[in-house]
Amino acid sequence: MFAKLWNEEVGPNGEAILEAYQDNTNWTEYMLATNQTPCEATFLGRLSERMELAMVREQLRLDAIFHSQEQENVLRINPSVTFPACMNVIIEHENGEYVEREMWKLLMIRSSLKVLMFYDYREDEKTTDERKRTWLKKKLEKLLEWCRHVDSVWPEARNAEYLFLVGNRTAAEAMPVWRFAIVKPRRFFRKWRISKLKTLR
Repeated sequence: MFAKLWNEEVGPNGEAILEAYQDNTNWTEYMLATNQTPCEATFLGRLSERMELAMVREQLRLDAIFHSQEQENVLRINPSVTFPACMNVIIEHENGEYVEREMWKLLMIRSSLKVLMFYDYREDEKTTDERKRTWLKKKLEKLLEWCRHVDSVWPEARNAEYLFLVGNRTAAEAMPVWRFAIVKPRRFFRKWRISKLKTLR
């Protein structure tokens, strides 16, 4: 279907395509455009509309990747440009409240270990603010709801693991304390309690 619609989109746009194709920058702009240009104004944007799908651009940049440097795990373009054939660990780190975007990236990309690092409110703040007191519980419930939803439409590899690393302080100037939980895909559908977070010692 994609190839057929591509060909149909090329047909009436031959002149614009030929003009844009003369220069790499213009061609990229014609196909994808910049973030300031609406997707629907691009060739691929029009194609996604014809497929009745939404289009987003460059959404899956990871904060960090750990991978083996063994020869069998290296894909080479040339001696100085290589890519890992397998990402052993992928890591997303979020300082703010909205960790869902980082979780989404981990859900979309294959790796045997997916690490999400984020932060809870200070313990002294929780005593006076109900929203802050319940924030972590609600956030973890939402992240696991996303895990279940994605797994139901695009099953996760059974050997994958998610590591949630949650930092917070007891008071304003205190050293952060880290808690963690490891969640495997087969546990996405089990009831999960915040008490399962263990403190790193």
